[in-house]
Amino acid sequence: MSSIRWVDKLKTNVQRIDEEHKELIRIFAELNEAILSGHSRSVITDVFQGLLNYTRTHFVTEEKLMLHYRYSDFSIHKEDHDRFVAEVMNHLKDYMENRVIPSQKIFHFLAHWLIEHIMGHDKKLGKFLNEQGVL
Repeated sequence: MSSIRWVDKLKTNVQRIDEEHKELIRIFAELNEAILSGHSRSVITDVFQGLLNYTRTHFVTEEKLMLHYRYSDFSIHKEDHDRFVAEVMNHLKDYMENRVIPSQKIFHFLAHWLIEHIMGHDKKLGKFLNEQGVL
């Protein structure tokens, strides 16, 4: 996977979640470009850190909605969020400690996780929220 982009099949039909997903995909693309272009360590670190920060912000959005509307799969969904944040933190830590250079392999893992998460957990959440009148 050399890139990732927004396509309509990723829609959850919850505007705020979809807009945040679009921003996540934009940051993923920025990270991929920085890696492929051989940008400096500081540029890649900044983008990587930005990805981590925005991911946390987005997950809080989803988790607040799940709690507010008493989503029955909250625990499972949150566990998936927590695993992803831990994985991103590990990759960032390894990079910052010069143990690994971000590569297409790391990007592929991150992008694959995001797409699978949206198509599974988030689509299910979106359907539930739509039933609650959230658009």
